[in-house]
Amino acid sequence: MIIGLTGSMGCGKSTVAQLFTELGAYLLDSDKLAREVVAVGSDGLKETVKKFGPTILTQQGELDRKEMGKVVSQDPENRKALEQIIHPRIRQIQQIRIDKWQSKDPNCIIILDIPLLFETEAQKRCDKVVVVSCGNQQALRIKDRPMDPELRKKLLARQMPEAEKIKQADWVVDNGGDLENTRRQVHLVWDALMKIM
Repeated sequence: MIIGLTGSMGCGKSTVAQLFTELGAYLLDSDKLAREVVAVGSDGLKETVKKFGPTILTQQGELDRKEMGKVVSQDPENRKALEQIIHPRIRQIQQIRIDKWQSKDPNCIIILDIPLLFETEAQKRCDKVVVVSCGNQQALRIKDRPMDPELRKKLLARQMPEAEKIKQADWVVDNGGDLENTRRQVHLVWDALMKIM
């Protein structure tokens, strides 16, 4: 069973994903895969440089994520072009790992952690969806992140409002409290999943 996991910036998706893995789920973290597909020497990085030029590289030949962020935030077409390079490669890796895990364990639960799950319509590839919410905690959590304020504003603008995500969720994990409260909710979702497997 493939479970889409999403939530707005700062709501603690990674924490919830980790709690699911502690219960035995397999995890596909889209942010980590996005880094993997543009690692040094990868076809993804070569194609990105071909499209945007060598100024997006650090002196060590790695993708300069800050510089790339500026490039894509300046022009929506640049974002689309980058996504056309990265997204198919991420999906390919996801499918390879899903096939591998499912052949090893046909009853496995795979968590597909995607920040823009609904925005990219990736929920269509999932059996169920869990949304991590944190209500008014979000603003407090992201204000101290080391990020250009303008870039933060643009990233937030791309995200579907939390209330809309919640409407489309099969389960909501409220991560606005302490870790034990979050853990209890994850256990309840896990128990529900075990019943429908």
